[in-house]
Parts: sequence; C-alpha cells; structure tokens
Amino acid sequence: MNQTTTATTSLFNTGIPVAVSGSVTRPTLLLAGLVILLSGIITLG
Repeated sequence: MNQTTTATTSLFNTGIPVAVSGSVTRPTLLLAGLVILLSGIITLG
C-alpha cells in the first residue's frame, strides 16, 4: 500500500512538470517559427 502511494506520488511529481513544460514549450516554438517565417517573408518582399 505504502509503496503504491509513493510510486503514484513520484509519477505525479515527474509527470505534471513534464506536461506543463511541454505545453509551454510547444506554443513558444510555434510562435518563434511564425516570427522567423514572417520576418523572412518581409525580407523577401
């Protein structure tokens, strides 16, 4: 019982930050890509 609780707690402790950082990183990368794309179009235009 105690081992299961510890395993679940450690799973949440590692899983939640990874999920949060993943949801933060992806839009940031998309925004950076859009900015680079737009600046490239402006430079070409």
